Amino acid sequence: MNIFKIYWGYRNFGLSYGLPTLHIEMGPGISYSPEALLEKVVKGGLQKDNWVLLSGNPTREKGSGVLVDGLKFIRTKVEIEEDGKSPAPGWFPKPDRWIVDWVDKGPFNYGALRSRQDMLVCRSSNIDTFLESTKKLNCIKVIICKDVVSVWEKVRCLEVRVYAK
Repeated sequence: MNIFKIYWGYRNFGLSYGLPTLHIEMGPGISYSPEALLEKVVKGGLQKDNWVLLSGNPTREKGSGVLVDGLKFIRTKVEIEEDGKSPAPGWFPKPDRWIVDWVDKGPFNYGALRSRQDMLVCRSSNIDTFLESTKKLNCIKVIICKDVVSVWEKVRCLEVRVYAK
């Protein structure tokens, strides 16, 4: 697994907003086996009931499922951030929360996102298509846009969270 950065900080988005979280960003950097990474974060202070965020598209990193298994074994809470450009992995149900970016006709199985637990985020300007294509989904839907007032009429009767960019 290629790890770009590991650090402690407050969660700045999603249902875990404001909680102390161990951030593990995947990307070009140091290569770890899932076991070595787990050992490193435990020695760095990770404990039972801590939140861990895996970001940088962990579904594309070989070993992410094993890492999630290890994190769950030590009873941490795991949140995954994904860009929606990859299919949902076989280990999909194991993390406590998913935050997935919406991609029109993307390969991720948005229907698998769980009610009141997982978030589907629209960062594009194609808000009408997002609302239409996701109206039957039970997950938490989020729109991030520059002008929140401009989408008021589209979302005022829906359970859609709107955040300013």
